[in-house]
Amino acid sequence: AWLRCVQRPASARVLVESEGESIGELDPHGLCFILPPGQHAAVHQVEVGIDFHWQHRRTLNYPDTLRVFVDHDGLLGLANDLPLEAYLRSVNSSEMTADCPLELLKAQTIAARSTWLATRGRHHHGEAFDICADDHCQCYRGVETIADSSRLATDSTAGLFLCHEGLVCDARYSKSCGGIVEAYENVWENTPVPYMRALCDDADEAEPPQRSESEWRDWILAEEEVWCNTERWQVPAMLGYSDGYYRWTVEMSRDQAADLLRRRAGLEFGELHDLRPGPRGRSGRLLSMDVHTDRGIFSIGKELKIRRALSESHLYSAAIWFEWKGDTLVIHGKGWGHGVGMCQLGAARMALAGHSCESILSHYYPGSALLRLQV
Repeated sequence: AWLRCVQRPASARVLVESEGESIGELDPHGLCFILPPGQHAAVHQVEVGIDFHWQHRRTLNYPDTLRVFVDHDGLLGLANDLPLEAYLRSVNSSEMTADCPLELLKAQTIAARSTWLATRGRHHHGEAFDICADDHCQCYRGVETIADSSRLATDSTAGLFLCHEGLVCDARYSKSCGGIVEAYENVWENTPVPYMRALCDDADEAEPPQRSESEWRDWILAEEEVWCNTERWQVPAMLGYSDGYYRWTVEMSRDQAADLLRRRAGLEFGELHDLRPGPRGRSGRLLSMDVHTDRGIFSIGKELKIRRALSESHLYSAAIWFEWKGDTLVIHGKGWGHGVGMCQLGAARMALAGHSCESILSHYYPGSALLRLQV
């Protein structure tokens, strides 16, 4: 199987020049560059981590075939056409790092392979590629992240997909669930997905209990023995970036919070009076929040809109509790990401504790099975 993976739209139409003279404008079918085996093309100023706190530009190197095309908005896009397994060697070490435990890399590879087949073309319907290369779909950083371990993780799981009742799983994942894996329907469409249900991220795998708002406050402030609790285990160097994602706080003034809500959520009001939690998902993530102002009460939801509304990029997660200290808003939170499916930091700790990739996947995608398929 081959896939087309887009990396970056540009900000202008493309004029084709030869020896300094214009010879026309790029047509809608684009240009195709086929690279010799073993060679790569460097693409500069690639935006990665778009709209999140780690957003930055970098130079990335891509193999095989590159296509430059004009997208639906008349802008320039770059797509990398390459075999599926070659793509996965980069994804498993772009989503995590190549020096992570092998069983984690294998689990990440199988989840990414499954998600690619289950969602290809769905999130970017009608566009000139199958799946994008950033956090919106799956991180793909070209060849620079690939190492022997990422090759081994891919080759040893070649053709393996997570399946449920005869269908390939849309195996979502996020960096840190915060201690409880969230149910699919509380983040995206309202239809439950059996293999992406809420569960406690611990050895017992119990169904999370129902909690009152005061109990959720206590849970968010507390630390527990869960797989992704980086405060209870010595985090190895390759996961050093994760320190602070299990529990965290953000502080801002009332005026700063009001300004964010106006700019990021499009609300129109004069004074911000209060922020109050609405219903929560099974992981404590807010499904909505109420913004009390001098012009009435506004409701914001689901979780991604809440995270966007209270940050210049995004809050780490929506498993949050609001505390006012005078005119200072303190947001206490747990986890990083939507929390559905595999918790990548939890999976890393499971692998470090000796769990196999099969054990990791069965924990995070209950009721799923591994099948080898040809695509």
